[in-house]
Amino acid sequence: MLSFRACLLPLPLFMAMVACGQTNRNSEIRVLTGLNVGASLARLAADSAGSFNTTPWVSVTLDLGVSLTHRNKWGTSLMGSYAMNGYNYVREDMEYDVYHLNPRAEARVWWLFPFSPEHGTFLRIGTGFGYSFIGNDELRYTADRFTAVSTSTARNAPFISPEIGLSNTPGRHCFDIGLRYVRHLQREPAFTTTLTANGMTTVGSATNDHLGLVFRYHIGFNEKAKPTLRVPPIILTERRTDTLTTLSTARQRITMHLWDNAEYDGDTVTVLLNNRPVLVGHELTHKKKRITLELTNTDNTLLVIAHNEGRVAPNTASCVVRKVGGQKELLIRTSQATNMAIVIRKD
Repeated sequence: MLSFRACLLPLPLFMAMVACGQTNRNSEIRVLTGLNVGASLARLAADSAGSFNTTPWVSVTLDLGVSLTHRNKWGTSLMGSYAMNGYNYVREDMEYDVYHLNPRAEARVWWLFPFSPEHGTFLRIGTGFGYSFIGNDELRYTADRFTAVSTSTARNAPFISPEIGLSNTPGRHCFDIGLRYVRHLQREPAFTTTLTANGMTTVGSATNDHLGLVFRYHIGFNEKAKPTLRVPPIILTERRTDTLTTLSTARQRITMHLWDNAEYDGDTVTVLLNNRPVLVGHELTHKKKRITLELTNTDNTLLVIAHNEGRVAPNTASCVVRKVGGQKELLIRTSQATNMAIVIRKD
């Protein structure tokens, strides 16, 4: 049986993941729920004299846990599950199915590869390791001249669970769909059923391995409000604004990198997104400055404003905007008379 102490073991890691996810939005912390629907198959003992055969039968698992995804490149999760493995025995005039229930605990890791980045879709390849907590159980069924006895012996059975599928992350939430195989490393039977009919006995056993489809929904948290950045009054004076380009994306969150790829001459800029400052008084250097942009409107305006023109006019900045149907490289030129705007349309 699963002890109370075993239930508490994942809590320190869970709390660390929550802290990490809430303080660094490069890492998304989410609560996950999952449903696995697949098939299990029992194996008949070689010396069984009965006339029963086995057919694949339904296997269902419910998951609840917490996940952490880092920059849509890799992720990890901890979850508890409750599994129901079904086994079906048939012969010409009779059919009998039985279900084995057991809790599980599992840790997973996966890697994400771009599949359709403009729609927030990634190929996900990963694996899990966990334990099935099997208890001492016995189930008897009798009808007419038929008897079935199913038994299991208490033990903790380790398993691995490779998985391949797709993840869609259009915003702070995430949805997974994939194909998953659970294989227990100890090959001793987890569940044994003895069927007796008309004086003949059939013995079937199962390890609770199963193959199936997995569906998971990761529920994200709202981002904490950031301190308001104050824009120096000098750059709020009226200037002409030129539009550099219009970009499109299906993502709610995109990133841009800003830097000076020419001679360092002290160019300083402020960046506004929909009239809200996201970068204030930043001096451009050869080091790339990463900015995360939350797109709240259908048409979003990114405005770059110069504080100065450095030693060599105008104020120039190299820029890469990612997750807009790939990445776009831009050259931004601003001055004390002209701002530069980039329109980002969210599809």
